[in-house]
Amino acid sequence: TPSDTLRTVVAEGRELKQQITDVMAQNSAVKQDNEALKQRLANIDQTVEQRLKNAQEQFKLDSQQQQQSVLDGLRKQMDELTRLGQNGSSGSELPIGLGVQQGDGQQFK
Repeated sequence: TPSDTLRTVVAEGRELKQQITDVMAQNSAVKQDNEALKQRLANIDQTVEQRLKNAQEQFKLDSQQQQQSVLDGLRKQMDELTRLGQNGSSGSELPIGLGVQQGDGQQFK
């Protein structure tokens, strides 16, 4: 009958309206989750960048300290060699390699 058809159409319309309302609520929840995930990703990116920057700075400082240590050691050796040379030391105190002449060590062949 026409009244049954009308009731069916009205009921289906209400059901469709409820489904649309549910989908919109789910869509809103998904949007909120998406924003939260974007924020987490931004925080992770910022943390990674900061840690990378800190590691690079620490590496630079360590490298500079190591270079300074090597330079200090070389200066100390140069000062010691200069001091030994200025004291007029005997040949026995000369660094290895000084005073070697052509043909030295031939008997070891």
